[in-house]
Amino acid sequence: MNVYEFSTDEQAAIVKQFGGEFFNTMQKTLESCTKKWCLSVDSLIPYFSVNCIFACHSEQYGETILKIGRKYDEAATEAGMLKEYNGQKFCRLYAADTKNGALLLEKLSPGKNLYYETDAEQRIIAFTRLYNKLHLPSRGTANYPTYREWIERFIKLADSRDDIKEHGSKALVLYDELVHTYSKTMLLHGDLHHNNILSDGDGYRIIDPKGVIGDPVFDCSRFIMEEFDDNLMPCKHAEIKSFTRKLGKAIGIPAEVLLKCLYVETVIWMGEDLFFFNWLDDCMIVNVLQAETLIKFT
Repeated sequence: MNVYEFSTDEQAAIVKQFGGEFFNTMQKTLESCTKKWCLSVDSLIPYFSVNCIFACHSEQYGETILKIGRKYDEAATEAGMLKEYNGQKFCRLYAADTKNGALLLEKLSPGKNLYYETDAEQRIIAFTRLYNKLHLPSRGTANYPTYREWIERFIKLADSRDDIKEHGSKALVLYDELVHTYSKTMLLHGDLHHNNILSDGDGYRIIDPKGVIGDPVFDCSRFIMEEFDDNLMPCKHAEIKSFTRKLGKAIGIPAEVLLKCLYVETVIWMGEDLFFFNWLDDCMIVNVLQAETLIKFT
């Protein structure tokens, strides 16, 4: 065990992303986790999205990853989902303190993300191998939200935003249309994209599930978004359609259905940023408009 000493630059980066109050709370959680789980912290991984991530050595498990975040509900659903899958296509969960947003996870090695597959068709093949037979019915290990509830959250949060609120009702209508055909209630990852698909020496496995209930058709949209760097500008539309057709053929879902799901996902993504960060980047609004255009002209 060791007490991790943050550099000035590390502390500044964390405070800039999450605030000083989070930094102080996170430090206490880090100290508590290293003691009770017998960890030595090797380094802070310089990737700040919604968690602080540490590379650690565990006396019991060897090389591990410790995540500490402020989304305690998502820590609970992630922990629940990883328990349900128990290493099947996912990294393993070793320990959890969800009240403090902390998860101790298996470190996948070599751990290269799907971007290291330089050919798009190879990325589709890797995704398809994971996606096929991935989704299971939940055994109720956590209080998972539903995909529909994610849309409803956006509608509530965007009620005072005349520039975007119409997309909530449009997304809900489209979702209800899709679930007439795609009506399974399975446990979805909720954020299944390139950076959450890592090599483990034998192929790829998945990290960072959000945990949400819905039909597996809705677990493809983030993969499409990430393939185009979260940028759906018109200059990319022909390429997006071509990629979506290839993906749809591989997983057995029509491209037009995947594009409808993509629009719904862009709306949900706006809701997530409004909920957790209380702000919205203009590029996200542009993506919603462009995703809507892709549906109209498909």
